[in-house]
Amino acid sequence: MRVLSSLVTLALLASASAQRVAFPNGVYDLQSCYRVTQGTKCDFLYTPLQEESKLFITSWFVAVEPDGRNVQANALSIANGNWTTYPGSIKTFTNVPVKISALFPVQALSFPVLSISSASMRNITVGGPATSPPPQAPSAAGSYNAVLTNCKTQAGGMLVCTATLTPRK
Repeated sequence: MRVLSSLVTLALLASASAQRVAFPNGVYDLQSCYRVTQGTKCDFLYTPLQEESKLFITSWFVAVEPDGRNVQANALSIANGNWTTYPGSIKTFTNVPVKISALFPVQALSFPVLSISSASMRNITVGGPATSPPPQAPSAAGSYNAVLTNCKTQAGGMLVCTATLTPRK
């Protein structure tokens, strides 16, 4: 019984951070929510179940604060594009995820509910300020020769290699 209780607790903790809402044309997976200078940013992966021109609207994304106040997203970023307050669309392809970021104008520690259109996610933890972005490849990548070594196949068919870049002469 104690083992079962521990497994249920573990399952509940896991579900609080990795949540999904499904619609007939695609699913949204919550990646993370974290505080930024402008408020709270939540990142989702939208995986379409069909090829279409998909529209995204800020009013679809609503966070509920602990006191019950509903806060609508004031901007969206589609596929790491510029932030926009207007509806945005992108051509989607079956089972090819698209990153959607929603910006809420509140500094939150958690959201009891995070809603996308008519579906809800519950007990969303908001992380601290975003860390600095990962190092970027040299901007003049065409000016380098690349040699890949020590390549190993990982889960899901991902290939991980060591890259050595040397300037072209």
